[in-house]
Amino acid sequence: MKKKYTDNNRISRIRHLRYIYLLGCKKSPNVDNLLIAHDDHVALGSAFLQPRGINKPPSSAIEVWQAILCVLDALVVWILLHLSVTICAQMVK
Repeated sequence: MKKKYTDNNRISRIRHLRYIYLLGCKKSPNVDNLLIAHDDHVALGSAFLQPRGINKPPSSAIEVWQAILCVLDALVVWILLHLSVTICAQMVK
């Protein structure tokens, strides 16, 4: 999947996306892979993501429960990463 930013803030958005995926996602196995992120002049503001997992609906209640746990795990990692970035930004001020 290609994600493209076209606004004036695209370089910082791509760098932020790279930061989230390369640092935060190492802690959680249940999020997409960041394949390539371009913040240079060649392909400015674009990133390529690859979903993890199998593209099929769950076939049992156990698989539904496992999918819910994966989503919750990814949300916890995102919240912790967001809090750490916020705290670091406040410390710099």
